[in-house]
Amino acid sequence: MNSFERFCFNLLGMRMKSKREQYAQLRNDIISARLKTPFEVYISTAVVSSILVGLISAVFLGLIT
Repeated sequence: MNSFERFCFNLLGMRMKSKREQYAQLRNDIISARLKTPFEVYISTAVVSSILVGLISAVFLGLIT
């Protein structure tokens, strides 16, 4: 795990562990793709990354308009 993934997991890890049953297919896909990243870390990183991109895009579009 790199530092960004560790930060995301520390931020949202417990919440993502509780949602393990909702994402059973994604968990199976991660395992079948042989990714070494645990499911909770993957989901936490995806959520935090999408929030950051959304905020940066909103600021950028706000500056343009």
